[in-house]
Amino acid sequence: MTTTITIMEVIPGLNGPKGLKREHHHAYKKRRDKYQWTAASQTRNKHPGKVKFILTRYTIGPEMDYENLTATGKCLTDAIVRAGIIKDDSPKIIVSRDYQNVKISRKEAHQQKTTITLIDAE
Repeated sequence: MTTTITIMEVIPGLNGPKGLKREHHHAYKKRRDKYQWTAASQTRNKHPGKVKFILTRYTIGPEMDYENLTATGKCLTDAIVRAGIIKDDSPKIIVSRDYQNVKISRKEAHQQKTTITLIDAE
């Protein structure tokens, strides 16, 4: 089974004035809960076993370095666990992770988004 969830925003990286390093834990919880609701509203799929996780960030801005890009996935994995789509975000359940930057043209600025694709690994 394959599940794709689309968040219609670019999730911030670690750095900068609105970066995840500076985010208060209440703001993190609010963001996580919003993503949980979005994920739950887009699919009823439940992945009971191991999955492959692919995060793709579509943006008009500069590409993030890999460490920043992987940090954007933490809130999303917490959200899909809380939504019941996967059991846990441990390496025993998410057996592979792939993070991708996709640069889009300024004309497509309204299409900036982050997608998560989950593929059953068993």
